[in-house]
Order: sequence, then C-alpha cells, then structure tokens
Amino acid sequence: MELLNKIQNLKIPDHNSYIHKEECTECFDSIDNEEGIEVCLHCYNGGCVRHSHGQIHAIKFSHPFSLNIRRELKPEKEMTEEEKEKEEKKITKLAIGVEGGFKPKTDEEKYDYFYQVHYWDKDKEKINCLDIDRSQGKIEKIIEAIIFSSGATIKDEVSKWENQKLPCVHGANIVQEENVDSERILKQKTCTECEFTTNLWMCMSCGYIGCGRKQWDGSGANDHGYVHYKKTGHGVVVKLGTITPEGEADVHCYQCDKGIIDDDLTKHLLHLGLRISEQKKTEKTISELELEKTLSLDFGSALMKDGKKLIPICGPGLTGMKNIGNTCYISSVLQSLFSTEPFRTRYYSGKRVLREKGMALPKPETDLGCQLRKIAFGILSGEYSGEVVEIDSEEKESTSISPRMLKNLIGKNHPEFSTMRQQDAMEFLAYFLEKIHTLEHKYKYKTDPTLAFDFKVKTRLECLGCHQVRYKSEKYSNLSLTLPSKIIDQVSETLKKKDLAKKECEEKGEKWNEYEFQKSIKNDLPEITIEELLNHFVSPEVIELNCESCESKAFKKNHLLETFPEILTVHIRSFIHWNWVPTKVLMKLKAGFDPIDLNFLLNSGIVKNEKIQETEKNTTTQEKKVEKKKRREPNQEIVNAIVNFGFPQNQAIKAALSTNNASTEIALNWLLEHQQDSDFNDPFKFEDEDEDEKKMNEEKQKGGEEEGMEKYAEIAPNLTMMGFSLEHCKFALYKSDGDMERAANFLFNYSQDIDSMIINEREKIKKEKEKEKEKEKYDGVQEGDENVAIDPNEKVLNGNYQLSSYICHLGSNASSGHYVSYIKNEDKWVLCNDSKVVIEPENVTDGAYILFYTKK
Repeated sequence: MELLNKIQNLKIPDHNSYIHKEECTECFDSIDNEEGIEVCLHCYNGGCVRHSHGQIHAIKFSHPFSLNIRRELKPEKEMTEEEKEKEEKKITKLAIGVEGGFKPKTDEEKYDYFYQVHYWDKDKEKINCLDIDRSQGKIEKIIEAIIFSSGATIKDEVSKWENQKLPCVHGANIVQEENVDSERILKQKTCTECEFTTNLWMCMSCGYIGCGRKQWDGSGANDHGYVHYKKTGHGVVVKLGTITPEGEADVHCYQCDKGIIDDDLTKHLLHLGLRISEQKKTEKTISELELEKTLSLDFGSALMKDGKKLIPICGPGLTGMKNIGNTCYISSVLQSLFSTEPFRTRYYSGKRVLREKGMALPKPETDLGCQLRKIAFGILSGEYSGEVVEIDSEEKESTSISPRMLKNLIGKNHPEFSTMRQQDAMEFLAYFLEKIHTLEHKYKYKTDPTLAFDFKVKTRLECLGCHQVRYKSEKYSNLSLTLPSKIIDQVSETLKKKDLAKKECEEKGEKWNEYEFQKSIKNDLPEITIEELLNHFVSPEVIELNCESCESKAFKKNHLLETFPEILTVHIRSFIHWNWVPTKVLMKLKAGFDPIDLNFLLNSGIVKNEKIQETEKNTTTQEKKVEKKKRREPNQEIVNAIVNFGFPQNQAIKAALSTNNASTEIALNWLLEHQQDSDFNDPFKFEDEDEDEKKMNEEKQKGGEEEGMEKYAEIAPNLTMMGFSLEHCKFALYKSDGDMERAANFLFNYSQDIDSMIINEREKIKKEKEKEKEKEKYDGVQEGDENVAIDPNEKVLNGNYQLSSYICHLGSNASSGHYVSYIKNEDKWVLCNDSKVVIEPENVTDGAYILFYTKK
C-alpha cells in the first residue's frame, strides 16, 4: 500500500514528454536485449540493465520506479504473391502512412512486447518486480502513455524527413508583369525552347515555361528555365505538375539556389491564370525524387565489389553504424576519429562505458562528453559488432550501432547538421572537433584529443620590389590541398570532350549516358601522388598585395609547417568550377600506404640576411585610422562585378575584403577556392577584430567569481532537481571544477554555509584582481612576435607519418553522393560502409577526400 501511495505522486507523461524507451542513454543496449531497458517513471530516462545504468540512475537521483520494456522479434510469416506485390510497391512520396509513402509494419506486427514495473530498493541496492493491480490508481495511465508515445529519438526525426524550406527575400518580393498571356500558359504543354514535356518550371514573374536543369547523371533537362533567369533576372519558379489543391508546390529560387516556400502562392498563380483549386499533382517534387534516388542506391550493402564477394569482419573496433537518413558523413568521420589513439584514450575505458570521475547525469542525452563515451564504447568494445548472417540467400543486416543521439545533440540549432540532408564530411569534421575542443576546455580537462590534430603553419610574404619579408604564424587542424594546374588542365580537357559529346547526342536525338562516358575515360584519368599535392601546397605563388615600404604591388607567398601534429589531417579539395557549377574531379590519387617522410614541409627559420618588414612603422595614428577605415570598405566596383556573375552580395563583399580589394579576378578566384569553407557564409572578420575579441575574453576571464560561476550556467539546472537554488548550484560547480558528483556532495555538506562562502569568495577574487592590475604596471614583457620564426633545431620535430585511415567520397556529383571510411586495423585494411564492416582486399585511395596520417 505504501508503494502504491508513492506511485500516486508520479506524473502522467504528455505528448511533449521525451521518453527514452528504445535505447539506453549511456550505451547501445536496447529493448531488443534480453534484459530490456528501464524507463524511469520520474524523468523518463532510459537505462540498461546489463551495465546497471538504469539502477545507477534510480539510486543516484532517488527515482525508484521504472518500467522495464523488452521485445522479441516475431517469426516471419509466409506471404502470398499478392501480399509480396503490395509490400514491394515503389515509394514515391516522402511521407509515412499515406498513399505512395512509407508503409512500415506496425510494432505489433513485428514484435512481441513485455512490460514490468520495477521498484529499486536503495538500501539493499536491488530490484523488486512489483505485482501491482494496474486497475488501481493512475499507474495504468502512466504505463499506457509510455507505451503509446513516439519515443524521444523518433520524435526528433520524423519532422526532419521533409526538406526544411523557408521563405526567401526574392520570393517575398516577386514583381509580376501586368500583361501576362494566361491563355498561352494554360495551353502550353512543352518547354518554350525545346520539346520537353516533363520537368517544366514556370517563371512566377512573367509565366515563361522552361525545362529544368541538367544533372550529372544525364537526367534533368536542357537548362532553359535557368537560362531565362540569367537573361531576365526572374529568379523564382514553380514546377508544373507539383501544384496541389491544398496549396503545396515545388517552388525554387535560382538566386538563392534552393527550394523555398511562397507564402502568396495562390495569389501569384491566379495572376498567371492558374486556379489552385483546379490543379492536380502529376509529377514528383524534388524532395520525392531525392528520396527515390537515395532508396535506389544500396550503399549499406558493401558485401560485393566489382562482382567479388567481400569478407565481413567483426570484433573490437569493427562495429558498423546504421545510416538513419543521409548520415554516412557522420559515420565515416566517427569511424576514423575513434580509430585514433587520442580518442580511444580519452573516451574508452576498455571494460564498460566510461563515466567521467564516476559522474552520473540526470540527462545523459544532453551531455556531449557522455555521448562521446557512448560512441567510443559502441565502436571499440566489440559488444555491438556481429557477423552478417544470410537466411534463405537473403543478406540480413549485421549488428551495428546508431549515431542518433550524438547527431541530435551535436547538430542541435545548426542550420545544416540538424537536418536529415546529406552534408560535407570535412565541414562536419571541423565543426565536430571544435565542439569537442570547447567542451574539454570548459571543464579544464588536460586530455583534449583535438590537440593531437593542431599544428602551426608559417606564411612567408616577400615583396618582389624591395625584397623585404613578412612572417605570419597560424594554427591549423588540417591541411586543405588544392589541385595543381596540370590536373585542372587535364580535367578541363575531359569536361570539354564531355560537353561536346553531350551536344552531339542531343543533335542526334540520343539519350546521354553518364555511366558509359565515365567508363570510357577510366583509364585516362589524371594521376597524382600525395607528395605532389603537398609540394603544391608549399610551392611559392605570386599574389597582388600593396607593399608598405615601396610602390610594389606584387608579393611572393609560400607556406611551410612550423610544427608537426600527432595526427595530420589532409583534405583534398577535389572539385573545380566548370560553367560556374562545382564539379567533382575524377582522378587517381596515390596516397601512399608505406611510411612517408614529410620533413620537406618544415619551415627552416628566417633566411640569412633577409630583412623583416616593419609594417606601418612610419605611419601616424591618424593615418593608421584612415588606412584602417579604407581597408574595412570593400571596393564597390569589385563587388558589383562579382554580383553580376550571380554570387550573393555578402559573398562578394567578403571576397573583396579578403583579397584587400586587389582586383575582380583575384577576388573571384578567392571566392571559388573558398566555397567549401565551413565559415564561407559568415560575415568578413578583420584580424584586429579577432584581437579585440581576444582581449575582451581575457578581461572577462579576469572578471573573477561571477564569470566563473556563469561558466556552469548550462549544466547547473541539472542539480536544481535536488532542491537547491540555481545560484548555489553554479557556485558548487565552480568550486568543483564542473564535476557534477563533487558539486552535489558540496551542496549537501555546506548547504547551511554556502551564502557566506559566496560572499567570501567574491572578496577573495576582488583582491586577486587588484593584485593582478598592480602587477601589470611593472610587467612589460610581451609574448611572441609573429615576425620571429621558430628555430626547428630548438626542439625535435618528427615528420615521419603513415596513413592510418581515410574517408572516400563516392559519386561524381560534388554536392551529393556517399561517404565510406577505410581503417587500418592491426595488419589489415577494413572498409566501414554504414552498418557493414568488411576486409578491403585492394588498397586503393583514388576517391580519398580526407586522409589521416599518424606520426610514427
């Protein structure tokens, strides 16, 4: 009766509750495990039984009641021919449970579910199964709410299947011509310029109907809709055949180059003579076509290659990762990173899921450190790695893990990584490492694995007029290598041949076959080694730059490494802009599986007798201000010229400022080279702004206890669940260096004295600040000088490396495709292709996009 009374205090979860009922939040045990998952009836955390995560959570946070959920797969039923035909019906719509959409089996059809209410005895530290009459009290309603809920992981993703479209400024300001020939629009069934009858796009400004753009695989149309935009500037179009009576349609903005929402679609179409209530959907939207193409590409099946069967492999470090919807870019990065020693050492214990200093978290799914340890255990322990089993000659998916929780956490509030769209693996790698770096330094950990990737690059600028030089040292975490001109020239010739061949096909009325063309040029692809690419990186180039000592505007610029990282990450920028479209370069890259000596990349220090240029040495304060203001203003002629090429205004401004307003050609080249940068669309930031921000941050750090407490404002609410005020929780974390368990003990031990302790701490910090200011009066020593090169003889710098993993991009399109990773595991190479891990018999790096070299 006492337990039943306690249950009455529990809340019934509503539709906004995040219930972790499928998988443990701290490891990859799930309801499919023999012992199931414990769903906390107090906060809905999901904890496993096997690793005691459910029990630890219950005892640590005094949440004694849980619902144990487990399920067993029902035996497969034999299907009739009619049922099979219905099952295999082609998916044509990006939706669930509607005509033409996904038709998944219900859980009741696939599984048998088992439920049991548990009570955790804190004193005896053991579980008790409660034989409770579910008709009494509200326990039945609580259990029903959990059973019929969507689950936290599913809730986060269902809405992401549809491409996230938003209105744009061009769609909101469409100027429609007055005298539109609506009769012609209603009668026209083909493109205005050619005979295409499908994939037609209507201009929302004048009603012109043109066919869609060409695609890399030969599909699409003849670009006439896009050509009309380039001639007239009418950038917003709607795809005919996708307009529905409910007011939905495929609307695209050529200027933004993305699908958008037209809030006034009904009004705009009516002006062109189309009544939306009379429209009928006859064609697939872009989203539906992308889904169809994705479903037709069986990237997860890596068991066949060139007709040969590959050998599956399993064990520690050989665990596949499920593709939960265009997540191959995440999986490939995680596989490579967690194969490195710094990541293994930091996040993997070797026995069970590592918990930082025994810390238990109220909400593990919101803690990045916890999710990193979960991924590490999932990949490296081997507990979730299994062999591929064939039943009745049909391949069944091997045991694997899902990166769902980490993806939802790391991508939260990010405009791209929060979606279900394919993303660039290099952009994600840079973003991911930065998030980890921020996490590690927030809590003052000294084992930050991202430091293993950091190194310094020394840039040398020599004026070709007076031969004075400047040096600048910058921190890098990867080497982004561009292609030398000889490769670009070869590729350009191939693309010219391709354009000519396609034109001949069109003139003959034949269909272009992209696959056959690529097959025909396979033996003629350009070849290059990683050493050649690195030599190209350090080779001098002449740039346009104003010299402050003479009238010259030409400088010789070259890069060299100042230090070597423990792990050298190399990014191959294997694309060029052809006809203003990013085009992937198909080439044979020899990355080298033998040890490689990179000491030739090392900076040798200041050259003897060279003269260091003292920038702005004779400039007055007023002149400096005028010059600074001048540098901050982009050359409008350059900006206008770039905008006329079709680039957005903000990108044109950034290109002009980044090249010191040198010339239109130099700014345009900079723009084309930096389109893949993760901060490409960010506003331009001057170096002195970085210094100002740095100084502000330093001052903030010296601000004392108040800033120190605020550093833990994000995680402090986790402790308020124990009944303490937010201010007290922040102070406890401040005194415990962010350690949750120590902070909790601090709160319990000093609850009566904490207010006076906060006052004393403030006084202490105030005195320390006064002492620091006094010290600064007499401390005139400044650290470093960017013009002083480091002598490599002062410390041992080892440039001997060996390839340890690499990520390949599959497909010929620069903006889509598939990523896989190749990992060196002991004495063999393995291919990680989503959920499949197989032995790779051929060491080929032709499609390598990101390479990881480990120092020997």
